[in-house]
Amino acid sequence: MIKSKFSDSVRSKTWTSRVNVLCKIICHNICVVIQEMHELGIQPDFKFCAKSSESVYKVEG
Repeated sequence: MIKSKFSDSVRSKTWTSRVNVLCKIICHNICVVIQEMHELGIQPDFKFCAKSSESVYKVEG
């Protein structure tokens, strides 16, 4: 599925090409999540996610 969506090459030898393959896999996963959100009618709450991550990464000083 990844090969048909992004390109035919998923094999790699160099570090740069391996990073490209990983980026393709991440893009594929994001596409699947978005597709399932639409199919299942899920409404994400990004404001809640942003508030909870701010408290985790809060720097005191």
